[in-house]
Amino acid sequence: KATTAAQVLKVQGAIRMGYAQGETTQKIIQRIRGTKAAGFADGIMAGTQRDIETVTRTALQHASSQARQEVWKKNSRVISGVKWISTLDTKTSALCRHLDGQVFPIDEGERPPAHPRCRSSTTAVLKKKFASLSEGRLRSSRDPVTGKVKPVSAKTSYYDWLKKQPASVQNSIVGKSRGKLLRNGGISAERFSELQMGKNFKPLTLVEMKKLDPVAFEKAGLGD
Repeated sequence: KATTAAQVLKVQGAIRMGYAQGETTQKIIQRIRGTKAAGFADGIMAGTQRDIETVTRTALQHASSQARQEVWKKNSRVISGVKWISTLDTKTSALCRHLDGQVFPIDEGERPPAHPRCRSSTTAVLKKKFASLSEGRLRSSRDPVTGKVKPVSAKTSYYDWLKKQPASVQNSIVGKSRGKLLRNGGISAERFSELQMGKNFKPLTLVEMKKLDPVAFEKAGLGD
């Protein structure tokens, strides 16, 4: 069943209302999809549970991002930039892994959602005279082995986090060759991130990466 313009407006309205009222994502999804008791005929749009969840979660992320953006603009006296924050776990997309920790001007640059079901967020970067207020700040990470959530320094980027994981975890996320480069290439997490994407966030191949940093590939035993 095709989604009409009227349905789109109703979905947007339901998401805005749910977000404003602090409703759970599941509650908003139920309003859009309808109830099982009514055969889902009382919902705003038809579709699979996953399709509707994707639309809803992505739209909620967009609404949240827009709300934070307004806060950043109104506090430009103390804020110097906006920092991209991705989730530190094994499910984070390549694009969000690359963007994690990057700082953009308040009024321009990339903002979440970067893709459907994106979980990334943003945080304010304070101006130097207020920087002490950010000291000791933490962020959450999920242990890929135990699944437990634990705090790490807010200065930890995605690839900083990944560098500390077992080789098997690194390989499962970025592949064996890139994992070996991260472990043995003698490069920083920041440099590794730079090698992952080219212009317009186009993923670089191993051949393209090697041209940019042949020494790192040699050190990692990936010279051939």
